[in-house]
Amino acid sequence: MKNTSLQLPLLLVVAALVCCLPTSGAELPGWAKPRLQRLLRGGARSAAAHGRRSPVVEVTVAKNGSGDYRTIAAALAAAPKSTKKVRSSYTIRIGEGTYIEQLNITRRDVTLFGDGVGKTVITGNRGSLKHGDMPSSATVTASGRGFMARDLTIQNTAGPEGNQSLALRSSSNHTVLYRCELESFQDTLYAENGLQLYLDSVISGTVDFVFGNAKAVFQRCHLLVRRGREGAHNIITAQGRDKPGDDTGFSFQNCSIMAKPNENLTGVETFLGRPWKNHSHVIFMQSFLDGIVHPKGWVEWDKSKHVLETTKTVSYMEFNNTGPGSDTSRRVNWEGFSVVDASKAEEYTVDRFIHGTQWLPNALNYKPGLY
Repeated sequence: MKNTSLQLPLLLVVAALVCCLPTSGAELPGWAKPRLQRLLRGGARSAAAHGRRSPVVEVTVAKNGSGDYRTIAAALAAAPKSTKKVRSSYTIRIGEGTYIEQLNITRRDVTLFGDGVGKTVITGNRGSLKHGDMPSSATVTASGRGFMARDLTIQNTAGPEGNQSLALRSSSNHTVLYRCELESFQDTLYAENGLQLYLDSVISGTVDFVFGNAKAVFQRCHLLVRRGREGAHNIITAQGRDKPGDDTGFSFQNCSIMAKPNENLTGVETFLGRPWKNHSHVIFMQSFLDGIVHPKGWVEWDKSKHVLETTKTVSYMEFNNTGPGSDTSRRVNWEGFSVVDASKAEEYTVDRFIHGTQWLPNALNYKPGLY
């Protein structure tokens, strides 16, 4: 028989805390004990994403054996099932250390919660050159709805000679990365599809290092450019909208584009993006563009084809950027490029573009509109 003598008082405390919680943006009160903070934050996220309360299950991973599991893969394998009738969020608290693992997260509502960027590191070294196709090179693959990662680093160390080497591949609708670092060279982040938010994070790479066909907003992120293979130029985005009726795209708001510290980019051209597909759709707005950005801004996918024909169906936009690389007077003369006004830029905010207020956790300190 279960001991229920303490359950009612605990439920009353939880209910009291719920009544006292802020309803927007603010963090939970500091006087709430850590476990109640986690329970309430999980409940708030569940309510925002699903419209009803879900149980929250939390486990710990520590390399020294002090947690529930020693590996992240073991914690994922032990996750309780989440069904339409019984939905549960599953949070894995990952202690400081380097975890050499390749993870495939198919369960919905999984959160990877680390001890901080550079402290909790998930790393792999698979590249498409030696290990076959591009998607299978990813250190972390997430397909279950509602994937979230915070306060950790995901990297792929295959190097510039490894060709495509993904750190993260996410096809999870309602993906959130908060205070994370993604590090590789070519194809660092495959934002494959679904609604996605990358907040207060660092992404570094060389060629097409943010690519895919998700509908994604990157807010307050640092895009750090590295030196790749000799003679190659760097390209930040390769967005994959292929049909004129699609509504996918990448929006970069209040971000920065700079060289990764200690990287020598002398003689290396860096571009904001190139059209992976015919209707590639990207905007950089209210962001800092350092002098490494080429005056043309954007570059064609295939130089052997007639540029004006292959780029007239893309949509590449800039709005109110700053920095030495933000001058648009020498940008590409493409039908698909434009400098837009505030009313157009507003369409690519968290609220308007990915409908963030309908599903994002209230505790995330994101900006719903323009700055």
